[in-house]
Formats: sequence, structure tokens, C-alpha cells
Amino acid sequence: MKNILFYICITLLTINVNGQKNNQLYEIKYTLKFYPQSKKMIDDSCVLLISKEGSYFKSLKEPIYQKSIQAQVKQILEGGRNIDASKQDQNLIYFMPFSIKKDYTTKKIWRIEKIGDEDFGFIIDSMNSLKWNYTNDSIRIASIVAYKAICKVDTSTIEAWFSNKFPINEGPLQFTGLPGLIVKLKKSNGLEISLKSITATTKPKNINFPKYTSTTQKKFDVAKKNYRTSLMNGSMEEVKVKKLN
Repeated sequence: MKNILFYICITLLTINVNGQKNNQLYEIKYTLKFYPQSKKMIDDSCVLLISKEGSYFKSLKEPIYQKSIQAQVKQILEGGRNIDASKQDQNLIYFMPFSIKKDYTTKKIWRIEKIGDEDFGFIIDSMNSLKWNYTNDSIRIASIVAYKAICKVDTSTIEAWFSNKFPINEGPLQFTGLPGLIVKLKKSNGLEISLKSITATTKPKNINFPKYTSTTQKKFDVAKKNYRTSLMNGSMEEVKVKKLN
């Protein structure tokens, strides 16, 4: 709690009142937990980078676990064996396996995810498409007063707490469209995201978005399923993923 308060105080002194319209780079860190039916699936630290051109939400643990995944694939390629799912490192599921890019020019939201060692991206939504319902509820998180808004996404209920102290109309994952920064978010499926820290650069800086092949979610899902099946079966001729156009 003291760390959050410290970072927030520093941020309030450095954030420009024009928010996303200026050319600063904001780095906002969150904790992300996903416990569907009380079963631990994801326990991650994530960062939301915000610039004039767009934002990028990604896992901070993912690069570490990707090394383990790549090591397993290398063993398969070199040894011709298949993966024993019962013996896989269970920690591999504890990070968010994809990232989210919001493009402020096109107003599109992209999901970027790896198949093998290649990144693919597909559009999942448009910005400001969520229909938020504001409530009279408020909470205090450290020195922040946050206000509650609710919306529905498919069959899930989203509960977001936002603060208009920060002139940044942004939030983790694909969530945005509130008059301030989302500092806490809950989803009825067991997802919970909480603010950890906020910093802002004093000099203009761009986000290094990953290079990815554009595709559709349907094509991606098929390719991902085929890739996993190939790894499990040790079918080496299908392990390398073809580009999806």
C-alpha cells in the first residue's frame, strides 16, 4: 500500500493535464489474477504502456516462461519425442499468454499471441464499444478515490473502479472508455486486476509494439489447435506454423 501511495504521489506531480494528448509515455503496472471456480490459472504482473499513438498491455512474466516453452519445443525437434502433458511445468499457465494493443488512430483493439516463435494479431473489438453503467459507489485505494462502473461482455459482468484524478481514459486488457484510469477491475468469471504503480517519462518516447502477422480469430484458433496437436503427437512436419493471411 505504501509503494502504491509513493508512486501515485510522484505521478500526480509529473502527469501532464492533457493526458493521452501529450507525447509522454506512461507505464502503469497491475497485478492480474485469474481464479475460475477458485482454481489458480493465472497469477501475473502486467504493464500498460500508453503513448500518443496507442497503448500496449502485456505480461511481465511471459518472457521468462516462454524460454521454458521454447526449450521443450527444441527437445521435441531434436529428439523426436512428444510432450507428456502430465509432466509439464504447471507454472507455465501462471502468466497471461497474450497481449493487447489499442490503436488510437483506427480505434481498433488487437489481441497478439504467439504460435511457436511467431506473433499473430487479430482484432477483437473497437474502442469505446463498451456500454458502461455508472453507480454511486466509491472506494479509496491509498490516496485515490475511485468510482464504480459496470458493463456486460457476453455472459460476464465487468466491475471497474476508475479515478478521474488521472487524465488517462485507459485501462488493462481491452477495457477503456471511462472518464479516468481504471485502477481496479473484476470480472464475474474469476478475473481480478489491481493497480500496482504508475510512472510517466519526462521525455517523449514511443512504444515498441511487437511485429505480428495479421489474421482473424477463427484462423488463429484453428492454427493454434493444430500446432498444439502436432507438439503433443510429435508430428514434426506440422510444428512450423505457416503465415496466416
